[in-house]
Amino acid sequence: MKTKPGWPSWFGWLIGYIILDLLIEFAFRGRLGWSQLPESISGAIFAATISWLFALRKWSKSDSLY
Repeated sequence: MKTKPGWPSWFGWLIGYIILDLLIEFAFRGRLGWSQLPESISGAIFAATISWLFALRKWSKSDSLY
């Protein structure tokens, strides 16, 4: 990785995880439950943070090799 992961990366993961969660809910239930949106957002925030931390770890390891 050449650039350090920043806020745009985190927001990209957040939007991706929210969309993925809504698509999975639609596939299993056949409808979108808008009442589940707060839980979807909280789970997406957690997943985006974990993904961003792994990307930051990968960036710091690749940076230390040079």
